[in-house]
Amino acid sequence: MSSNQVVFIMYELIYYSNAHEGMDEATIAKILSVAREFNAQNGITGCLLFHNNQFLQLLEGDKEKVKELYVKIKDDQRHLDVMLMAEGEKNKRDFESWHMVYHEISTSEMNLLETELFINNFSQLSRIVEKPSEAARLFWYMSKTILNELPT
Repeated sequence: MSSNQVVFIMYELIYYSNAHEGMDEATIAKILSVAREFNAQNGITGCLLFHNNQFLQLLEGDKEKVKELYVKIKDDQRHLDVMLMAEGEKNKRDFESWHMVYHEISTSEMNLLETELFINNFSQLSRIVEKPSEAARLFWYMSKTILNELPT
């Protein structure tokens, strides 16, 4: 590596929160629309899971931009009991091509077979995806825990 090359260290942050009572699909769609646009403009990628009125999110990008976004999330009245689960540095993104992956796990909309397929596919993915950091391991563990709360 030449002395002129700048090494960019990726920052990741994982938080968990409860959604404000009455969170509906229209509100989540609005949150996602704004988040995806903001993230695209600020080089932030990540994954958001929503189930049983709970959010679990992994954000990755420039440290200052991710931390600024986390402060906005903590101040957002649609989130309650926001808890920082993990943060740290890593060499590459886990969700490189997604400004915000999102999946709502809704048993009311899925039959049992679809639920089992989703859980099995997600479990397989969690086994093969590289987990180079403690934060990534925690994110995948918590994701599987949330999924295991689903009736099968």
